[in-house]
Amino acid sequence: MNLLPQHTAQNKYRLNIGSFAKIIWHQIKELIWPTTCGACGQIIAPLPNHNTSALCPACYHKLTIITPPICQHLGTPLPYDLGKEAHSPAALASSLHHISRVRTASLYKGTAQTLVHNLKYRNMPQLAQLMATLMRQNFNALVTDKSILVSVPLHPVRLWQRGYNQAELLCHQLENYSGCIHYPALKRIKNTAPQVGLTKQQRQENLQNGFKLAPQFIGLVTGQNVILVDDVFTTGATAQACAHQLHLAGARTVDLAVFATVPLA
Repeated sequence: MNLLPQHTAQNKYRLNIGSFAKIIWHQIKELIWPTTCGACGQIIAPLPNHNTSALCPACYHKLTIITPPICQHLGTPLPYDLGKEAHSPAALASSLHHISRVRTASLYKGTAQTLVHNLKYRNMPQLAQLMATLMRQNFNALVTDKSILVSVPLHPVRLWQRGYNQAELLCHQLENYSGCIHYPALKRIKNTAPQVGLTKQQRQENLQNGFKLAPQFIGLVTGQNVILVDDVFTTGATAQACAHQLHLAGARTVDLAVFATVPLA
């Protein structure tokens, strides 16, 4: 007796039931946890990947997405194409000696500023997936076969207060996209005052001796191309302090991937 047709029919029946159950479950989830705009909170059409945060058209159009031509050092937009090695005047005057390249998704204004605020201060960790998706295109330019990811750390007290490290959440998402391994190699040993409102000099003084490399990661950083990940690039003081420690540990290069860059005045 040939049982193959019967087994095939049973398998198709199970697949149909499974697919139907998934559809019903996603519809139920959409009623309970509808997809909302990560910036304004408006309910929007569900996404194919079932992410619960996206952007409504109005908020998306308030993003200043960074596309070429860009400064090869700071990753900021240029008014016109100056070639593959173009550097902005700000880059030529920059003191980011420990950072090779910065790549960012958006300028820090409008919707980008709202997303960062919601992620950090409104307990919305789910926004990391959306923000990392927006980072992906410019982030890809940094990836090599020897790249590893390192997130900018929070001090344990700040981590306890917030409940999560926003840079680490972005790092996990970028790890999923790229296949680069994320190492939580840096520790913040100084509970610094908030950087908001400080001048560049004050930020540098605030962060002095603020980071160290965890001993168990020293051998893993040596000779690697490190991509440091953070949410916002302002003066670069935090990234510079972190990159200095990574270079002391033997990192070959240190690049920086951020979601948003504060526009130059």
